[in-house]
Formats: sequence, structure tokens, C-alpha cells
Amino acid sequence: MTRRRRVAAGDPRTAVTGVEGDETPPLAGLVGSARGVALLGATCMFTGIRPAVARAIVERDIDLTGLVILRDLKAGITRALALRAASPG
Repeated sequence: MTRRRRVAAGDPRTAVTGVEGDETPPLAGLVGSARGVALLGATCMFTGIRPAVARAIVERDIDLTGLVILRDLKAGITRALALRAASPG
């Protein structure tokens, strides 16, 4: 399924891979984007954060309050399906 079709179907998945722990601007940008998405009434989920990236988030005191962070992609898919099943319409 193409990205355009997924978005139209209410399934806007975006994968971001290769973020290194020392790349603060991309980390802060992802968090800012997730907050922007929340303003639109949607939910962003971060899955599979590697230890080096987690360490960088803590060291740079990046605020993750209110964001959904899950262990792995399987947990993310499970959560997304549960949210979808619980939503009206």
C-alpha cells in the first residue's frame, strides 16, 4: 500500500531509522513533530529507541512528557490497533 493510500485509510505510518544518539537536532525535531501531530488530534508513537539514542535524550534533557514510547514495533502495532478499535466511527 502506498503512503498516500495509507494516509487516506487513516493509517499514516512513517518510519524513521538511522537516528544516532549524537544527533540532537533530529531528536528535538521528532519530538516537536509529535507534539504538532497531537495538536491535530492524532497520536505519534515512538518504538524501538536504541540505548544510544535513549542516553542522548536523557543527557540533553529532551522532554518526552505525554509522548507514547513503546519497546518495539510489535508493541506499537498492538497499541495502534487497540486505539483504532476504540475510536468511534
